[in-house]
Amino acid sequence: MSASNSSDILAFVIVCVLITALFYSLITLARQNKLIAAQNEQILLKNKQLEEQNKELSQISEEKSNLIGVVSHDLKSPFNRIFALVNLLKLTGQEFSGEQKEYLSKMHQVIKDGLALIRNLLDIRAIEDEGIKMVIERIDIMRLVGEALKNHKPLADIKSIKLKLSRGADQLYITSDKLYISRIVENLLSNALKFSEKGAIVEVKISEQGADYLQLEFIDQGPGISSDDMKLLFQKFQILSARPTDGESSTGLGLSIVKTLVEKIEGTITCESEFGSGTKFIVILPLMVKEGAQSKSSKK
Repeated sequence: MSASNSSDILAFVIVCVLITALFYSLITLARQNKLIAAQNEQILLKNKQLEEQNKELSQISEEKSNLIGVVSHDLKSPFNRIFALVNLLKLTGQEFSGEQKEYLSKMHQVIKDGLALIRNLLDIRAIEDEGIKMVIERIDIMRLVGEALKNHKPLADIKSIKLKLSRGADQLYITSDKLYISRIVENLLSNALKFSEKGAIVEVKISEQGADYLQLEFIDQGPGISSDDMKLLFQKFQILSARPTDGESSTGLGLSIVKTLVEKIEGTITCESEFGSGTKFIVILPLMVKEGAQSKSSKK
């Protein structure tokens, strides 16, 4: 066989191999495209199912939120009427026995707990719907905290708890949202009273931090917070291992609301506690909240 014939045969073989490889590649590519098309169909189907499930979950969430709002509003009115009747009984001047006075005090506490729960549920719903609008105004913080302490004194008296206010000045004004700060102070005071034993001291300290910030400290002599509970402290509906000391209710909403409201007015909240040694919540707030702070916080 001549060299020319050998070259022709070799070229033919190479061409056949290349054609075969190309044909195989085309077949493989077609199979892969078919597989990808089938996978795309599955993904589209799954996405459609997820969209339908998300729509159902959204509807359920909206119905739940509406139900919470309706029930809370409907419960608030009878609770307020009962609360007013209990207060009227106390004001009648009638001589009650020691046992009757204890029952009245317990009723007062239960109603206050119920109203606090309703208010927290409404607050959570409003916060999630961004329905609590911020109103910036000049606030006498000493007066606000003093009124909060006065309002909580009846509950403190039930447990013989002493309320103490420590302040670095007689007057201190801040520019912020009064409703937000009132809810922060009330929730932290209520929390301190719930977890304090009879005869304990609950202290609120007010001080300036430099030229631009206010510090509020809420100090109790309760059971303290464990390291495991610290991780869950500001989460919604988290019931911690430490329990209220006199049968009060605890829904795990108060601290979550406090943290949200503090952050909306550009503040911070921290907690210092050792299990068995009381708790201190430290809230640092700007002396002047800038306009538009709420809209910024809602984007976080």
